[in-house]
Amino acid sequence: MRQAINLAIDREAIATQLYGPSGAPTCNILVVPANLNSPNTSCDRDVEEANRLLDEAGYTLNGAVREKDGVQLIVDFQTSINTLRQGEQAIIKSNLAEIGITVNVKAIDAGVFFSGDPGNPDTLNKFYADLQMYTNGPTDVDPQSYFDAWLCANVNSSANQWNANGDGRYCNPEYDALFEQFAAELNPDARAELAIQLNDFLINDNAIIPLINRFTPNGKAKNLEGPTYNTFDSSIWNIHEWTRTS
Repeated sequence: MRQAINLAIDREAIATQLYGPSGAPTCNILVVPANLNSPNTSCDRDVEEANRLLDEAGYTLNGAVREKDGVQLIVDFQTSINTLRQGEQAIIKSNLAEIGITVNVKAIDAGVFFSGDPGNPDTLNKFYADLQMYTNGPTDVDPQSYFDAWLCANVNSSANQWNANGDGRYCNPEYDALFEQFAAELNPDARAELAIQLNDFLINDNAIIPLINRFTPNGKAKNLEGPTYNTFDSSIWNIHEWTRTS
């Protein structure tokens, strides 16, 4: 099911219709630093293969909607209220309709969705839906703290007040073992290879479905020299070096 959904999504349409130069299709959850952006994944859309996978899994079309054991294939898809994200929801809903999946979309106030409030059912941490969407990424040049979100020990639950960082509730002992190897590795080159393997593991298992590598547009005066974008810091991180040419 996860693989079929992944194959059905039209990332190119999302990028060209909604992002333009501010985003590009990606299949990786780790895209920075550039040397850790895996070359091993593919984002090719394949509706025919997605339909074949669902057929093979026993989901048969009944009219426009698939069903199995008398239960229709209807999923809930949530994200925060944001014009861009509602546009993405609309495209994905249309994409999944092509493979017989009906999507009910839900838009939640961002203050609620991102709050982490253990008493609110609409937070991304509780994930009381079938699909949800938001932007995330590593906060440091080393992605170890980013990858720990998919460890079995970090699955969100009532026991940890739904704030353990694993909102997808993904748990795979093989991934945990690979992460332990990565965490113990000190050689930079070997560590980079393991980071790519962690990304590929999650993508191949469809634990998460990356959509767009979002860029951060910046503008500057023509006579200003020195600004250099840094993914992991403020855009004014080197302001002490800036100069005007005239």
